[in-house]
Parts: sequence; structure tokens; C-alpha cells
Amino acid sequence: MATTDQAPVDFDQQPYSEYRIDTVIYDRAARLLRFAQRFLNIHFKLHAPETDVHRGQIFVFNHFARFETLIPQYLIHECCGAYCCAIAHRELFQLDPHLTRVLLAIGAIPHDHPQLFPLLATQILRGRKVIVFPEGGMVKDRRVIDAKGRYRIYSRTTQTFRRHHSGAAVLALGLDIFKQAVLAAEHEGREDRLEAWQEQLDLPDRDAFLARCREPTLIVPADITFFPLRIDDNLLKRAVQIIRPGIGKRSLEELLIEGNLLMKDTDMDIHLGDPIRVDAYPRFWDRWLIQTELPHIGALDGIFNWHDHKNLKRRFLAWRIRHNGRRIRDRYMEAIYREVTVNPSHLAATLIYHTLAEGRTRIARKTFRKALYLAIKAVQREPTLFLHRSLRNPENYLALPEAEPSFLNQFLSTAESAGLIEPVGGYYHFLPKLCEEFELDTIRLENPVMVYANEVAPLTRIKKIGQQALRRADKLTPRERALQSFDDEVRAWHWDKAFYTAPCFEPLNRLEILRGDNGPFLLPNPPSGKKGVLLIHGLLSSPVAMRSLGEYLADAGYVVLAIRLKGHGTSPCDLRERRWKDWYASVRRGYRILAGLTETIALVGFSTGGLLALRQAADQPDQLAAVAAVATPVKFRTPTMTLVSLVHHTNRWTHWMRNGGFKAFVANQSEFPEINYRHIPIPALHELRQVIAETESRLADVKCPVLLLQGDADPVVDPDSAEWILEHLGSRHKMLIPVATALHNMIFKDPGGVHDRIRQFFDQHTAIEP
Repeated sequence: MATTDQAPVDFDQQPYSEYRIDTVIYDRAARLLRFAQRFLNIHFKLHAPETDVHRGQIFVFNHFARFETLIPQYLIHECCGAYCCAIAHRELFQLDPHLTRVLLAIGAIPHDHPQLFPLLATQILRGRKVIVFPEGGMVKDRRVIDAKGRYRIYSRTTQTFRRHHSGAAVLALGLDIFKQAVLAAEHEGREDRLEAWQEQLDLPDRDAFLARCREPTLIVPADITFFPLRIDDNLLKRAVQIIRPGIGKRSLEELLIEGNLLMKDTDMDIHLGDPIRVDAYPRFWDRWLIQTELPHIGALDGIFNWHDHKNLKRRFLAWRIRHNGRRIRDRYMEAIYREVTVNPSHLAATLIYHTLAEGRTRIARKTFRKALYLAIKAVQREPTLFLHRSLRNPENYLALPEAEPSFLNQFLSTAESAGLIEPVGGYYHFLPKLCEEFELDTIRLENPVMVYANEVAPLTRIKKIGQQALRRADKLTPRERALQSFDDEVRAWHWDKAFYTAPCFEPLNRLEILRGDNGPFLLPNPPSGKKGVLLIHGLLSSPVAMRSLGEYLADAGYVVLAIRLKGHGTSPCDLRERRWKDWYASVRRGYRILAGLTETIALVGFSTGGLLALRQAADQPDQLAAVAAVATPVKFRTPTMTLVSLVHHTNRWTHWMRNGGFKAFVANQSEFPEINYRHIPIPALHELRQVIAETESRLADVKCPVLLLQGDADPVVDPDSAEWILEHLGSRHKMLIPVATALHNMIFKDPGGVHDRIRQFFDQHTAIEP
């Protein structure tokens, strides 16, 4: 390592061919970032086909935060092992000679290097990748579209709005011409030219050199999106103020905003767009002129100096390179901004500015929540948009539109603390500050709502979705709301199923043999009818166990919804994390869905589902007509249930063990393993006992008609359970029908006409007055 009295690196005197990435230092830096990521609350996520990362040579990114200059190359290195060069501002290389050499070692190159293009092209030919930020600086306000809808960003230097830089495109076009010259020399057998280029660029491996020249030159557009954006104080800012009092306003703003991005549980999503082949952009006359010039191309850097050449043809080609570079620039900038990861704050900010554009300075809270929910449902149907996981997992927004989910609370709290929004009574009041202009170094603090709105301004569909959501908010019918809620249930199942297919769950999942569609279903779909039935499956099972009964009742004229209890139809590992209140919440959501579709509702619960159905009935909800509880447990055949609490509490003390506890799962000898988990999480058995206790205490509150069906030789539930339940029910109309069967799941196989008995009972008690 050089001493501190060493002179700064003189870039003007350093030949581009001698520049080298120090892979040892680069690898150490990558390990340091990997180590830091474990302790920081920022979550890096690269969304891209691995083949595109491997094939791409020049990656162009938007630029919002200073530390972004380190993250892209780290993620690319993690993905495919490639080393990356990145263009950085000259001022970073003027702070300290040590820092300069470290930056150079890890691939940073000053933006005004006198041989920048040939240097970068040489690195690509050596197998490196290049990171470029074509915005030319941090765009803190995210404002990239001017009043005429053109891509423009603010320049600090000229204090005007300018076009984005086209350097990445010019680099790619020049490199592509050089590749053509190399391949032409190979075709003509010009060994002298190939050797000269190898020596000049210090490329010892001829085969690798030629292979890279045969690869198409690809530019990969990429967008970096952060969520959420916080403006509250942080430890990093306070520490720097103590160490360096009087630090500038710009630095303090960056410490506050970017310190929060690093330290306060932030998602950083990077989406890569489709690679752009630069050889598709030159016109046929461009290609003809280039072909005539290939035999005369000497050094690589000469191509990037054609604009100063005395030869008129070369100067014309340089002009054509710049022209085509601007076309490519427009293409990749559009692609960059199209790759933004849409999050809930984008939608909320868009709704606010649409409301202001209509001349309104306030909106009813209920209307805003409905509009936000409608906007979420609309963006989910847009295949070209990339959505943040908070918009793909319904669990994050289930409170809408009736209440404010946590992400909306955070957004509104930030806006309120910035003096942008004031909630008063049943309204959100939009304050004048929302429409004020702020300088680039203060807007993230003064108006984060505008920053969010600007970020999705290039996505015209978001604007239309926001307008439509506001128009429809107060016209949302119960039926529309119900159908959208059913869609949420289906999406939640897909989300949970995908999450629990991660490799860490594979050892247990591969022992399961679930088959078929295990998600919720609605029959008929779209629903049509006045009488509804909610089907509630049992522990370890899923809605597929209720399919045959559902189809039977649908054929009889009922609207049938089979809800999925949380933790089921995915993986036993999922069920291990759920509590009985999660299951009950699923039932309540299912009931609300049917309440928006039908006039009366009957409940069918099997086993644990029977307990949940009776618990729901105890609350005496509107529209409830009857309940059928099948094989509902209070007592069990096996005495092992008495040990569940002991094992469960032992697990709580030993959760740190490698298998998750003293005994995380027990084997399940299921009647129908194709529809049931083969492994029972001990916590789930504990929760079952909780459900039993909760339901027992509320049976007297059940007032609707109840049908109990119990197998006389049930291998799981003691038949005395049904007698006990019957005795303690508060219903006037209640009946117990024993069924001669040795099956526990009587609904799946329908022994003794169970389906028909349920239909007859419902026909009797769900009649609707004309």
C-alpha cells in the first residue's frame, strides 16, 4: 500500500491499456459488503434472468443515492462472478491518494478520464463489465419528464434541464466497430493485425479475445428503486454532526435520507430490462461505410477520435455514431424508467396529485382508502409493471379499504411530519407545500410525496389507473369488493406457496405428496344466486378436500366459497408459523366475501373447520342462516393430544436448535395423504387445543340452526364430542345425525349420503322470502 505522501495518480500519463482491476482487493470489498448487508436493514434484490447478467457488457442505471455506485457491481459479481468497472465523479479521486488507489483497484474510473472510452472498451474485451449512470448525477427529485413529456433532468452545472448522457451508447457502438474490424482481420488471415491488437490491449488469450469479439455488444438497462423513503432523524447524522459540526446542508440531507435507507429496514429492488443490441441501430449506409473503413482501423482509441480526424468519411462516421448513440440513449432511458418497482407509496402519491389536479385540497379518508385499494387491484392486472412485494402479497394491504395498513400509516406519517398532509376528522387535507418547488438538495426532505410521484410519472398506465381509481372509489359495490377480495385470497395462496418452496424448506416438502389445486375456490364463477355456503376445511387439509361437496351444492343452486385457512395448501413449514387466530381471520374474510355476493349464508366446517364455523356463528353475524359441523373435535381417540402442551412449551425453550425445536413435527397417518400434510407441526396441535377451548366457551352464543354429523367409528374424533357440543349449543334448532363410517373425513368421500343431508338441512333453513 502506498504511503500518504505519494503523489496522486496522473490519469493523463497512465495508458488505458495498463489499467487493471485488483481482483484481490475487489474480492475483499465484495466480502465486506456481504458482511455489512447482514447487519444493515437494507435488502438487496436483483430481479433478472441470470443469462442476461452473464451476457450483458454495459449496464446503465438510474441514480438516486450516493452508495448506489457500489451496489450494482456487487450484485453482478454475486450473481455471475464478473468484475465490473464503474464511472465515478472526478472529485472522489482527489480526496486522498490511498482512496484513489482503492477506487481504481475495485473498478472505479473518473468520469473525465482523458481515455475513458478506450479504457472501458478494453476492460470489456478483457471480460469485465461496465456500470454507467447516464443521468450524470444524483436525481434526488426523481423528476425525469418535463412539461412536454420529454425525458429531461436538471443539471447543476448549467442550471437548466438537459438530455441524458449518451456515452454508454457511443462506447457500445465504437466497441462494436472494433469487434467487426477484429473479425474481418481474422477472416482475412491478417495475423499481424491481430497480434498488434493483442499486444496493444495486453490480451494474452487469442481464443478468448476472438470469442468476445463474436459476442453481440449488449447494453442492459436497469432501475434501482428504494422503499420506503424516510425523513426522520438517524444515528449516522447525529454522529457526524458531533464529529464534524458545521457540516454543509447538502451533506446533512444525504446523511439523513441515505442513512435511513441503509439503517431502517429498506428494500432495494433492481430490475434489469431486455438487453439492447447496438448492431441493430446503424442504418444500411452506416454499415456499408463502416465495412469500407474496417481494413484501415488501427488502435482502439482511434475509433473514439474520429470526430477530430482530417478524413471527411471518418468525421461523418463519428457524427453517425453520435446520432445512433442518441437513438440508443433514448431507448435505454425509456427502458430504465419503465423498470421501476411500483410500491404502495407511488400509488398513494399519484392519487394525491391527481386530487390536487382536479382542484380539490382534501379527500375523505374512506374515499382515499377505496381509491388506493382499487389502484392496487388494477396494477396487479398490469403484466408490464413490476410490483413491490407489498403489492403482490395481500397480507400487506388486507386492512384496505376499511382501515389503514401499516405501509399507509408510514407514508401518511412521513407526509404529515413534512407538513404536506394534515388529517382532520374524516378527511386528509392537502397543504400548499405539496405544490411548492424545492431545490434538488432539499426536496427529499421537504416533499417526499412528490419524489414518489415523479418516480412513476414515466409510467403512463399508473396515471390512468390513479384517475380511474378516484372516479370509481365511491361507486365500489359490495359485489365488486367481494370479487376483488376473493382474488386476494387466491393471490395470498400463490404467494405463500411460492415463499415456502424456497430451498430451506425442501427437506420437509419433498416428503409431502399433496396433489391438485389446493387454493380457495368459488362456484359458480362468476357467482350467481341469493344463497351462499362457506366451506371450511380441517387441520392439515385444504379447500380441495371440500371440492366434491362444493360442486354438489353449486349444482343445487348455492353460491359456494371454499376458503383456505392460513398455513394450509402450501407446506407444513407454513402451518408451523400460524396461529388459530390466523385461521379464524381466514374464515371471517370468507364470510365477508360471501356477504357481498349473497343474501343468506350457511357454514360447513369439517373437523377443525367445524370448530371455526361454530365460533363464527357465536358472533351471530348478519345473513347467517345455518351451520353444518362435521366430525368436530372436542375429545380425541388418541391420548397423545394430552402431551401437546408439554411438547409445545419445550419447543419454545429449544427453538434455537437446528431442527427448530425439541420436536418440531410429528408424522401424520392420513386417510388421504394426497390432500393432507403428512407432517403435523407441534405448534399447530397446540393451536387446535386453543380453538377447542375458545369454541367451547362460546357454544351457548350460537343461536342459528346447527346440524352435527359424526361418524360412529371415527378414528380421530371421539363420537362423544358431538353429544357434548349438541348439549351446550344455544340453538333452538339443532340436530345430531350419526353416520355409520370408519372415516374421519366424511365430506371428501361422502359416506352415508353426507352431502345430501347437508343440502336438505340448508334447503330447510336458508329459504328466502319472495
